[in-house]
Amino acid sequence: MLPETCAYIDALPDGLASFPQCEVKGSVVRQIVEGVDRSLLSALPEQSRALIAEPPPVSAWVREVPVNVLLIATAEHLVRVSGRRDAMIERAFDASQQLLSTPLYKILFLVVSPERLIAGVDRRWNALRRGSRLELLSHSAQSAQLRAHFPTGLYTRSLLELRAASMRAALACAGARGAEVELAAFVGDRVDFLCSWR
Repeated sequence: MLPETCAYIDALPDGLASFPQCEVKGSVVRQIVEGVDRSLLSALPEQSRALIAEPPPVSAWVREVPVNVLLIATAEHLVRVSGRRDAMIERAFDASQQLLSTPLYKILFLVVSPERLIAGVDRRWNALRRGSRLELLSHSAQSAQLRAHFPTGLYTRSLLELRAASMRAALACAGARGAEVELAAFVGDRVDFLCSWR
């Protein structure tokens, strides 16, 4: 029923118990859970269903692998019902803008310029994620190259495309016009994000 989701789980070194050091903030999880079509419940593993049944507090840290399963399953479902590959990208962008506009994250994302956002990108990544890191490789007044480091197998290309959409939303929240974020050099345990704006 969900071949991409099953392929992700099958490729994990220790199933859904893989990468316990990788966590995301409960506020991110709650945002993702809101977008999960309940018709998918029977196709999801127990650890992922539990996040839907009882969403974590916004300040909690939650293991990332079951969350990734929710994202992949939701993306597959959206492609199936909409017939569009970019449907989940649009949803991730909109959901990220909504999350970053809340009082909890407004100070980190809305009251800074794109340049200041990029200069402090590692702190902002760490506010939402553990067990992976994001570094600034280079930047100019209207562009930046970022590199994310993570355990091999934690992310698929599809998941990284959703991260890129979230980064584009963060840039938009910081006032960047025409923000674009592209993936480059994905090699298993790292990926570069090429950011540009006006």
